[in-house]
Amino acid sequence: MFNKIARDAVCLVTNPGNPIGSLSQSQVQAIFSGSVRKLEPGAGRAGDRTIDVIVRSAPSGTQDAFQKLFMGEQQVTPSASQKASSGLVAQTVRSDP
Repeated sequence: MFNKIARDAVCLVTNPGNPIGSLSQSQVQAIFSGSVRKLEPGAGRAGDRTIDVIVRSAPSGTQDAFQKLFMGEQQVTPSASQKASSGLVAQTVRSDP
């Protein structure tokens, strides 16, 4: 028998130059599967720029949780840049408008 003692969170982040109010699960799947490569300009977002998908590396467990919670049957694009820590993800996102 297991007793829940804590919760963990998975969040999606963007560079401050590309604010996004909300995304549906289908939009998240489209972005992270690589089928959508650009965001529509507007709401303060930089125009015509390609989305760079950045994820935690598989050994972290976060990628597995993200796959189960958000992606369903779709897979994260193999072109996603994998980072070994949340700090490296944050640093990469901050430096990539």
